[in-house]
Amino acid sequence: MTLVKISQKELGELLRKFKLEAYAGDGKYSDTPYGTKKYVCGRGIWRFTDEYAGDVVFSGVERLERVITLDKSIGICQMVYQGSVNPKTKIPSKKIFSFLKEALKALPVDYPFRGPDGRFISKKPEFEGFSYVNYIRQKRDLEFALGEEWIDSTGRRVYDGNWVYSLIMKKFDDVIIV
Repeated sequence: MTLVKISQKELGELLRKFKLEAYAGDGKYSDTPYGTKKYVCGRGIWRFTDEYAGDVVFSGVERLERVITLDKSIGICQMVYQGSVNPKTKIPSKKIFSFLKEALKALPVDYPFRGPDGRFISKKPEFEGFSYVNYIRQKRDLEFALGEEWIDSTGRRVYDGNWVYSLIMKKFDDVIIV
């Protein structure tokens, strides 16, 4: 196997690119036999999966892997997330999740975990009154991050979520993250 060096910036760009090809970018998913939705995308030696279960209450896992063979890979990093729509809201969950996707598309390369760090407000008229907040509670470059997110609509909380991201290992047999 050839040694692969990837910088944290390149890792961030790769994660952002794949996330935009998956859920955030309206990518194609497959239904799995155990009731989850699964997005798979990749290029060359990299494979990215995003698999989640649920609807108005959901949880999932995103994972970036170094592909060795068709049926063998090494996990590089992963993020576990969960969220739910406020059961008291009158806003359709479809609209809330459309806005969430809009926020997730704005994720930065330096911290490509969920949406942008801080507040996001869409310029699209259909999302007037909506705001997304991603509060990163802890972060160590692209090694570890912990955060929470929420969506407000005209001052009322309509969605809450939490996530944790981790680099699985910084050095592998054939991959070094510098």
